[in-house]
Amino acid sequence: MVYVKDLPRMRAFYGEMLGVKPSNDTWTDSWTEFDAGGVLFALHAIPPEIASQIEITSPPRPRGQNPVKLIFEVDDVDAERTRLESLGITMVQRPWGAWDGIDPDWARKLDRFSRISVRDQNSWHLVHGGTGREAELVLDPCLQFCGAGSLKQLATHGRYVVVYGHGFPAWLGRRLRAWADKRKLTLVSIGYRNDWADDQLVNAGPVEFAALMAGAQAVITNFFHGCVFALLNGKPWVSCPSDYRSIKIPDLASTLGAEHRLIEEATTAATMSELLGTPVQPDVSERIEALRARSDAYLDEAIS
Repeated sequence: MVYVKDLPRMRAFYGEMLGVKPSNDTWTDSWTEFDAGGVLFALHAIPPEIASQIEITSPPRPRGQNPVKLIFEVDDVDAERTRLESLGITMVQRPWGAWDGIDPDWARKLDRFSRISVRDQNSWHLVHGGTGREAELVLDPCLQFCGAGSLKQLATHGRYVVVYGHGFPAWLGRRLRAWADKRKLTLVSIGYRNDWADDQLVNAGPVEFAALMAGAQAVITNFFHGCVFALLNGKPWVSCPSDYRSIKIPDLASTLGAEHRLIEEATTAATMSELLGTPVQPDVSERIEALRARSDAYLDEAIS
């Protein structure tokens, strides 16, 4: 729900932008609802006594600190931009990209800190591009402050493999199903439903999650912290990063020398099988220990 000063104007704007008509026929003087692709999106008129005190400039001022950020997923960004511009909507092109830096509002906030650390190269470049500062590259806290050694396998699942993530490509699901069946392994999906897995533990809490990771034979994930917990426990693992995580996971793998754990459709079944049978190599563990010592040194200096 978004509060608006001029409800008729905003009703027309969002109706054109979303390409749908309002779905409500009551309270139309103060409330408008849209069915935005299965999601209810609503506008609420600000009371007149408050609205009269709100000034809206023309063109409106960008409000980078506004906590409300509406994001709509579209099939074709360029085509959608062209459509919106054809409706007379002015598009604001930010003068920076992710690799060059960050929003100036956030850069100013970061500059208030005397020390800044990041966990991946992409974040390092974001900070450097936005502030000119060189952040310290440290381990993710879950790898830095390890304490999984006391967690044991949950016996109710026997010999199992953890599946952590969602939106896996169909080819990977088929390949993993065949691989697990051949080895009589149970595929346990944690936190998200994957229909090709045997068990769906969508409501698993953090303690159960950590224990399942500690007792797994191997880990298949497209989440950053799925990779982290596999590394933390020395488990065989593979990752097929989604588009959303196409930076964080490769950065982590590159930092630790584990790029070979990233698979794609061209990866052979034999290679995937070998990876899922090979624990974290000693050289990767050594890099983690070196980064852990470096991270400890940074924290000692930062808080001293």
